[in-house]
Amino acid sequence: MTGGSQNRLYYGANLDVLHRYVKDESVDLIYLDPPFNSDQNYKVLFAEHARPVDQKKGADKGIGGRLYFHDEKAGGKTKSVIFSVKAGKVNVAHVRDLRGVLDREDAEVGALISLREPTKEMRSEAASAGHYKSPGWNKNYPHIQLITVGELLDRKSIELPPGEFVTFKGAERAARTATE
Repeated sequence: MTGGSQNRLYYGANLDVLHRYVKDESVDLIYLDPPFNSDQNYKVLFAEHARPVDQKKGADKGIGGRLYFHDEKAGGKTKSVIFSVKAGKVNVAHVRDLRGVLDREDAEVGALISLREPTKEMRSEAASAGHYKSPGWNKNYPHIQLITVGELLDRKSIELPPGEFVTFKGAERAARTATE
């Protein structure tokens, strides 16, 4: 913490407090326990258009979340970004695992989000995965992108074509009856 103090309670918006008062190197993990009964979805990591994976109990199959997008003319294929989130130490095996998930899921882009900086081997493996070429923008985007939580807090984002992001609207909440 700044000023050498510990056990200090801050009141305010999380990102603002982190940016203004907490040194990046002093944080290993941030865990937020959202308020209950708020009817809010707190599973989205950082992008307003991303959505968490609809998971049943069991393994997540290497997918922490997805983002769907369109980057070509109307009627084109819906593309996807797969997010993999890792806490603690990360290594090149995590990048290889994500590469396998992208192949299995036929996803255009993958993002490995970690607390710690990627190693040189991780960066090399991500680079060897090649690029996704956007047909609508005729530009290449890295197939696997590595980003840290610190970079996200500094408002860095993954590289994607400017396009239409697609989410699925949930069903409207049913009103309770007088007998419930």
